[in-house]
Amino acid sequence: MPRRSSTVPVLIALAVIGSVVSACGSGSGSAAGAGSSKPVYGGTITYGADREPTCLDPHNTGDMPQTYISRQYLDSLVSELPDGRVVPWLATSWTISPNGETYTFNLKHSVKFTDGTSFNAQAVVDNFEQELNPATESSTDWGYLEPYYKSSTALSTYTVQVNLKRPDSPLLDELAQAFFGIESPKAIARGLQANCQSPVGTGPFIVKQWIHGQSVTLVKNPDYDSAPANAKHQGPAYLSQITWRFLEETSVRYAALENGEANLIFNIPPEDQSAAESNPELTVQRLPEGIRAGNAASQAVRAWRPASRQSPRCPSPSFMIPLSR
Repeated sequence: MPRRSSTVPVLIALAVIGSVVSACGSGSGSAAGAGSSKPVYGGTITYGADREPTCLDPHNTGDMPQTYISRQYLDSLVSELPDGRVVPWLATSWTISPNGETYTFNLKHSVKFTDGTSFNAQAVVDNFEQELNPATESSTDWGYLEPYYKSSTALSTYTVQVNLKRPDSPLLDELAQAFFGIESPKAIARGLQANCQSPVGTGPFIVKQWIHGQSVTLVKNPDYDSAPANAKHQGPAYLSQITWRFLEETSVRYAALENGEANLIFNIPPEDQSAAESNPELTVQRLPEGIRAGNAASQAVRAWRPASRQSPRCPSPSFMIPLSR
């Protein structure tokens, strides 16, 4: 498989995005004060996705719809900036051996998965083992790791060592992708079917319910305190809930944005882009190219409908699919 994701033109319409910009809350418990751009807690947004994942665990198969939604409930070891620099996330620091075959990660302390399990070095080892286990049916994670990965070892409670068969220079870039979001070992042990339905992470939201063919409901993790170093907000998300609706028909998806049934949609239909750009109640924005798979789509255009139509400044230009930061 390719070592880098290709850039694919994607159009996105947005109304509200989680904790960074949740001053743009939706009509159900709006998180915005009239005319205010200061984030406040509370509110729900509805996101219209163009495809439904086959599994909510991105370790299984590894398709883009999985990465977008899993970013809401799974954190990664590291985060990547648009310029390619890698910064801490669940790993606070790391060293690479001179021969490039050993990575040693120092991890955040006192982080818990939302099922109460502690995040530690052994949890990281368990995740690597799950990603390479044939029963997980991974294609993306397996494709990235198998040619290089040799083993991983918990050196101490919060230090994990990853050993490679040969150097893998983009390893940190890969670990920053949502395909490698860290999951609870206790949840992993339930088996693939249960983990596909409701994976458990350390992230700012929790999978509450997946109604197949309709939607996934995500609720706020009130104890969240493990945002990446480049997050614009630290601590729990401002939003209380995200409703992730599956609206595959392009006309239906755009209509949901226009009539207020969705606060944001993925992939504006090309025939509606001009209308979105000319609609004073929507804001359309083109995002920078080169954002990596699992973090956001590339070459994207987005538009949003501000809550109460009074807060057009809400979505951050540097922020996209992770609705929580």
